[in-house]
This record gives sequence, structure tokens and C-alpha cells, in this order.
Amino acid sequence: MSLEDVRLPSVVEEETRLFLELLEELSPGDFSAASSVGDWTRRDLAAHVAGSARTYAGWIERGLDGVTDPPPGRSFVRGQAATDAIAARAGSAGEAFPEGPVVALSELSAGLATVLARLGPEDYSRPVFHPTGVTSIRNLVRFRIAELALHRWDMETGLGRDAHLSEVAAEVLYDWSIHWLQICFTPAEAGTPTAVYRFDIEGQPGLKVVVLPDQVLFDEVEAEPGTTFVLDAEIYVLFVAGRVSYDDAVASGRMRVEGDGAAARSFRDRFPSL
Repeated sequence: MSLEDVRLPSVVEEETRLFLELLEELSPGDFSAASSVGDWTRRDLAAHVAGSARTYAGWIERGLDGVTDPPPGRSFVRGQAATDAIAARAGSAGEAFPEGPVVALSELSAGLATVLARLGPEDYSRPVFHPTGVTSIRNLVRFRIAELALHRWDMETGLGRDAHLSEVAAEVLYDWSIHWLQICFTPAEAGTPTAVYRFDIEGQPGLKVVVLPDQVLFDEVEAEPGTTFVLDAEIYVLFVAGRVSYDDAVASGRMRVEGDGAAARSFRDRFPSL
């Protein structure tokens, strides 16, 4: 079930606290080491998460003012272009916070919390800018939760820890995942066979994903799945967000596949992660 909108700010607050706790455990030398995200150091990753708090606050304020056009220096991008833009900003973000990532994340997150506290129930449906396209404030807040939760998982994994998402983050990211799959979808050549997948997710209503050559559709389509993934909520999020491979998900015992195994293995080929 979808988490109520009014609870989303408290989830942002909790995920921020967990990320800050992790950063406070690191030594200065730890921040210079490579993270598990591309070429970023842990300092780059932390700076990206900190700077995004200020960015999201600004986008929400513009949305409340009825402005959804890209801000100066921004544009609508998807796929590899979005990845390149994020990497370029993160590469210079470490220099933008001389006070250090812990102080920066704490102070900038407080500013975002102030903006979120102003939201009324009707505000969550307002349109707002996001680099991948105009979305709702509700979905933008979910993006912030995804950023905090998944990058904490990335950093803990890079430290060799047994990383996990919080239960409430996994619940929010289930709702976020549909938008994520739309962003990550890659069209195929005309004539490519349609594939229908079903995700039976523990504690969630489940999800049907219909992959056509030129678009991806969800539960609204009447079609029988040829492949079913049976899995828990956390491994579902990590799988569709590109954190856990098909083989590792199956090997963990937390994902079972029924039906067309070849189609199951190729699912993420049509959804390369940003």
C-alpha cells in the first residue's frame, strides 16, 4: 500500500538521520576512498546527497509557485545524459562544501525539512520540475527518499557491510519504482516480442510490467504474465534499482522465478539503471 503523503517528510528525516550516522563513523581518510558508485569517492557521493537537499528544496518552492520549467543551467534529460549530468555535478561537489559533508548534509537537510513542513495535503499533487520530466511533489519527495536510502546502501556495501534498506524506505521505494522503470526504459527495434512480467512482492499488492517495443505499461493492461518474480520488498527495490544483479538476487534465496527464465534474466536489459 502507498504510504500516506503526510508521512513522507518524517521518512526523509529518518533516512537523513541514518545517512548522517553513517558519515559520522567515517574517518577523514575513508572519505577519499572509492565508493561503489562509478568513479565517485565517498566524499563525492556524500556531497551529491548533501547538495541535492538544497536542490530539491528549491524545486519544491518553484513548484509551489507554479513554475515547472527547468531552472537556469538545467534541462530535461533521461538515460545516459542524466547519468553524465549527475556525475559532472558530483565531481565538483566535494569542493563546494569546505565545511565537510556531515555539516553540509545536516544544514542543507534542515532547509529541506523547513520546506516540507509547509506542505499541505493538497500540495503533494502539484506539478514540479525534475530533470527526467515534470512530476508531482509527492514523487519528488519519494526521489529524495530513494537517493538517501540507496546511496546509504551503496556506501555501506562499499565498506564491506551487510547493507539493508529500512523497512519504511522499501515501502516508499515500491511506489517510486514505477516512475523509475519509466525513466530507465529503453525502446527496442520494431517487431521485438512483447514481454509480460509479474512481481509478487511480499507485503505489497504486486505489480505487472508489460514491455512493448516502444513503451512500458503497468497493471492497467489486460495481459497474462509469462514470467513471475516472487521476492521480498527490499530485494525487489534493489533489483529494479540496479543494485543487485539477477544472479545475486536468485542466489540469495530472496527471489524466485516462475515461468520463462530467459525472459526473467533479460528483464533489466530493457531498464538500464541511471
